[in-house]
Amino acid sequence: MDGPVIARGDRGFDDERRVWNAEIDRRPAVIARCASTADVVRAIGLARRLGLDIAVRGGAHNTAGTATCDGGLMIDLSLMSQVTVDPDARRARVGGGALLADVDAATLAQRAGRARRADQPHRGRGTDARRRHGLAEPQVSA
Repeated sequence: MDGPVIARGDRGFDDERRVWNAEIDRRPAVIARCASTADVVRAIGLARRLGLDIAVRGGAHNTAGTATCDGGLMIDLSLMSQVTVDPDARRARVGGGALLADVDAATLAQRAGRARRADQPHRGRGTDARRRHGLAEPQVSA
């Protein structure tokens, strides 16, 4: 893998396993900090071979705690936070670990997408809605 793999007992394990919701205190057996799609594929293959449960952490803000697990494999996508914007196509390609701040920075830099909408974070109301309901854009392409 290109990204680091961290196991229980390794330096930094406790810091890496934590999620935003401090009430969630789970300890995966292994954390795969994926740096690419190929890393994700390798991590899933490892979990299958070892019979481990899989949890996927994007920005670690999942309040329900599904971004981590006890005894399984946490696939951490935080290193995959790249955002590229094609202003002509009005599309953004967003990595699985990207935070809303990453999306806003990239779109504001390109003067495309979210930057032209009325619910920019500094205007308040849009940010509150995203906190309650998650990031929701009018069109998502896969």
